[in-house]
Amino acid sequence: MAARQRNLRVRGLVKAMNQVRDGLRAGIEPEEESDFRHYVREVIASADRICKTNRITPADLPTPSWKAYEYLRSIDLEHLPRPTGERVIAEGSVRIPGILATCSRYHRTFRHIATSGVSDRERRTETGELARDLRSEAAAIEELCQTAGASPDALPTRSRRGYRWLSFLGDPANLERHVRALSVLEQAGNIKVGTEAQFRLFNTSMLYQTRTHGKRHEVLVN
Repeated sequence: MAARQRNLRVRGLVKAMNQVRDGLRAGIEPEEESDFRHYVREVIASADRICKTNRITPADLPTPSWKAYEYLRSIDLEHLPRPTGERVIAEGSVRIPGILATCSRYHRTFRHIATSGVSDRERRTETGELARDLRSEAAAIEELCQTAGASPDALPTRSRRGYRWLSFLGDPANLERHVRALSVLEQAGNIKVGTEAQFRLFNTSMLYQTRTHGKRHEVLVN
């Protein structure tokens, strides 16, 4: 059996998936159907050829390439959607500055609550008030997207994840669990004498990421 080659990338495969997905959202005109089918089939065939040359299967590709391949393979090319006349906003086309900076500000606030040693009752009071602020932040983002004729799905990936994080934590129960988890992580991560660990819980594409600054370790956890 051939060794798995997760480092082998089919260049342009993810970009092709995004283009095809945007095309399907907008709808395919009848006179464009033949070219659209040909393009999708050629992209799939090209990926198959590259995999065969390297003696692997598409499932051995890096996860983004594999998912793009599977998406293209899943398209029903014989029943393509027609344009509806509705305006389609592509992913990443709406930019709202400050979303990630807002998330960073709340990270610091959550950590302060998690490490302050307040009682459960006091923590619930604080998180309840914060949850209202978070809902307001999420609603403001939604309103700006609506003004642009889109939804938050049209935000760039990192901003969209930030919006969803703010929206999720706007539920007091979710925020309470979030802060309690931070408290547990902070206590467990700072047992070793002479080191300091700072944790953040966020909506990311990775399981975790660690950065070291002297004796301080910053840990980002999905």
